[in-house]
Amino acid sequence: MIDEIRFTSVFSISLLLLTLVFSQEMNAQQFMSPFEADSNTVLLMHFDESLDNESTLGPADGQFYGESYGYVNSNVGDAFNRMLYLDNSSPTDTTGVIVPDHKELRLAEDWTIEIWVNILTFGETTDDWRWRPRIVVKTMQHEDGPAGYNYQLIGRGDFRSFRGNYRAFEDSTLLGWSWLNTDTSPGSFQTGEWFHMTYMRDASQNITGLLLHDKEGNLVEFASRDYNPDLFHPPDTFNTADINIGFMKYPDPPRLADAFVDGFLDELRISNTIRSYETAPIISNVTKLDQVAPNTQTEVAATVKFFEGSELDQLMLNYNAGNGWQSTQMAESQSQYVGNIPGQPAGTTVQYYVSGKAKNGLSSSAPNGVNPDRGPYMNYAVQDTAGMVLNLDFESGNLPPENNGNTGASLDWTLGGNPQVVDGGANGTSRALYLEGDSSHISLGTGLGEPNYQTDRNAAYMKSENFVIDFWVKSDSLPAGGTRFLIKEGQQRGIYEGWNAFNYQIWSPGAGNVVPASYFQNGSNVLTNEYSGNLTGLDSTITENKWYRIVNVMKSQDTVFSQLYNADNELIDEQGSALISESILSDPFPSGHPFLSNGPFRIGAFSPALEDLETPFGVPDGPLYNGWVDEVKFYNYVPDDYLITSIEEPGQIPERITLGDNYPNPFNPKTKINYSLPRAVDVTLTVYNVLGREVATLVDQKQKSGTYTVTFDGKGLASGLYFYHLKTDNVTKVKKMLLLK
Repeated sequence: MIDEIRFTSVFSISLLLLTLVFSQEMNAQQFMSPFEADSNTVLLMHFDESLDNESTLGPADGQFYGESYGYVNSNVGDAFNRMLYLDNSSPTDTTGVIVPDHKELRLAEDWTIEIWVNILTFGETTDDWRWRPRIVVKTMQHEDGPAGYNYQLIGRGDFRSFRGNYRAFEDSTLLGWSWLNTDTSPGSFQTGEWFHMTYMRDASQNITGLLLHDKEGNLVEFASRDYNPDLFHPPDTFNTADINIGFMKYPDPPRLADAFVDGFLDELRISNTIRSYETAPIISNVTKLDQVAPNTQTEVAATVKFFEGSELDQLMLNYNAGNGWQSTQMAESQSQYVGNIPGQPAGTTVQYYVSGKAKNGLSSSAPNGVNPDRGPYMNYAVQDTAGMVLNLDFESGNLPPENNGNTGASLDWTLGGNPQVVDGGANGTSRALYLEGDSSHISLGTGLGEPNYQTDRNAAYMKSENFVIDFWVKSDSLPAGGTRFLIKEGQQRGIYEGWNAFNYQIWSPGAGNVVPASYFQNGSNVLTNEYSGNLTGLDSTITENKWYRIVNVMKSQDTVFSQLYNADNELIDEQGSALISESILSDPFPSGHPFLSNGPFRIGAFSPALEDLETPFGVPDGPLYNGWVDEVKFYNYVPDDYLITSIEEPGQIPERITLGDNYPNPFNPKTKINYSLPRAVDVTLTVYNVLGREVATLVDQKQKSGTYTVTFDGKGLASGLYFYHLKTDNVTKVKKMLLLK
């Protein structure tokens, strides 16, 4: 039980909270009074002086972990009796609730998870024990595969927001997996205030929703996802991991995470069905655009879904071509809605978003969280020619820099810190841009402080499915790991398009390495996990105080490659591949289309390196580039003189990181394992048993591109199933093998 001192503290807080007076009448919502168990209730806990589970389906009652807890009078509403207090206000407090596993708690189809939460204190950094408190989490470790979570509700201290998510496997092999996150917007909750969280998954429609209501029952926010069922579906069998409430305890090996709730919880219900809630439209698959011809009407399509009980009233396409926002109603066409933006003259940048209203009066938008005055928005540029959009030679000595491109793009630069134009340019030129690595950068789009996405329209010229990036750098010191030379970001406040959902970036993982890279999108304009950096990372490294020319070429659905030149403009390295489904894009997304991000274009920085804001918008600092930049060119097509024929054809060099099936399998006691590397990279190849314990390290070193074979000797090990893991800087692959003696 809680000790006397702690209970006194809890009681004082309770009295303080109970003095609050309701200023408006509560809405008649089902969650504004205690729930009653029905045939779909798998867990129901009122926290009325006990951890009893009122479900009749079999799951057991809860039990406390730790000692700093107590029950106090609930101040959620008059209908509630008592509530649970978890005192995790100091690093030595490790208190939560465990509900033993039961088959009814392992949810694979529809679900609804509901709970009242009032977080009193919150961590803001990764080293804080309350950084991302697990409000409810069903930990999971499949008996034949990697660990993960069945479902969880968490708070995000760095963004002051809530998240509902689950770890989804791509197929029955349980080897490929992804997170499906449903997030409320940054700053959507405050400490010391009550919120009711509802996390729903509709498996038949492939949608998730996270509803946030305030203490009066008003809907504060509705976040949603329309997901691809081939990529995001829970595994259909689970092991016997428990539910954790207010904290997280990994099952094997047993250990605690920095994930403690310090605050109050009340009325937890988990159901194996979709509960009835009024929701806003779920808008997704909005058409992404990069370059549009002048005076051409532009079609924008979107899809709309609802949770049961809501219905669409209207769907609007909103656009701003520089003369204020205009709206046009979208019409239903087969399985989607379509609207048109009138043609615009060359040199125009257009911002747009889709908004919808349900017949219940609730509204939503795509991108999520659009504010018409601030964003985030989608955008495109109107240009009458493909050409050199950007050409910065810095020879005039002026900042902001003059653009000598040939497409007429109107670029409005934001200068950060103290960038300077100095003598001594690259390749025989007179001047170059110098960035001191502390705060200096130049950007098209959102700068420091609270973002204003109106400025991101300047970066619309800088996104394209086909492009060439060509520039020179001379580092004052070797770039720290994570340094971005330049990047076309996603919108850092776009809930599902963060800064790192980039069209392209040239970055360094450290030690003089240079990696040009892009992310890709599927046929529905949705970001995938496919990343070209595995193919285009350069084997040769750069050194400080020497000029290098870096070239990155992307020809959509065709070729991607990168080149490194020395100070004499001599080619010293080249990496790349054909863009075919067998090379970097695995089913179900074999499109070969780079992701068209809507955020800023930056030279010398990226968003986490710029932001040092007060919570809830704080993001950890990151490295800025320190050195010279010159002769920066960006083409929105691939000129013939950049096309090369020396990229190896498939079969001559590995096109992607692969991990082959071991042979023989089953084996006794030896078997061979094959793997391929498309570039030089640090590699580890390890073997684990079914308990997740490492039993052998077969490779742990940097290796050149090529195909490798290693032998695993199971002598001294028991018969059974084992897993071999291949891990590089950003790729992990896992396969299983069977030792039979």
